[in-house]
Amino acid sequence: QFVDQTEARRLRADLEFRASRDALTGVSNRADLMAHLALQLQAARGTARIGVLFVDIDNLKPMNDTLGHRAGDDVITAVAERLSGAVRREDLVARIGGDEFVVVLDHMFAPDQLRQIADKCLDAVCRPVQSRAGDVDVTVSIGAVLASSADTPDHVLKRADSALYVAKEAGRNQVSLG
Repeated sequence: QFVDQTEARRLRADLEFRASRDALTGVSNRADLMAHLALQLQAARGTARIGVLFVDIDNLKPMNDTLGHRAGDDVITAVAERLSGAVRREDLVARIGGDEFVVVLDHMFAPDQLRQIADKCLDAVCRPVQSRAGDVDVTVSIGAVLASSADTPDHVLKRADSALYVAKEAGRNQVSLG
């Protein structure tokens, strides 16, 4: 007797994809980020380190309050696409909260290399987004850190989050290396 498993396999693959992805943007979710970051930190050897960018959309709440949540969703989706386009295919972009993203950059060797990629992400993201409510000016703040195999994922994210708040306190729309 023959049983076609095509549909069951497709559904299983779809469920596995959804379990690791953010529903709105399609980028990785927090669970996928933490698993990926743990693996990358374990694999970091010698002088190679992992770069981590903690990215926060500036003033998303006022955008949502004045333009509506659909416009906010358009901004979030555009930021995810722009971050993904600004980094290498092997790097990971994850949405971990409403307006927060984390980018994991493999094979970073120096702070100036990390700064260059963080600046590239800032430039890529910080331009108007065409939303359902019209054009919306978008800026982000970025905290950037280098991590090694001695770090834990939680510690790396805490350091990157601290660097992010330095960028916000300094006036937003900028990168802070931690």
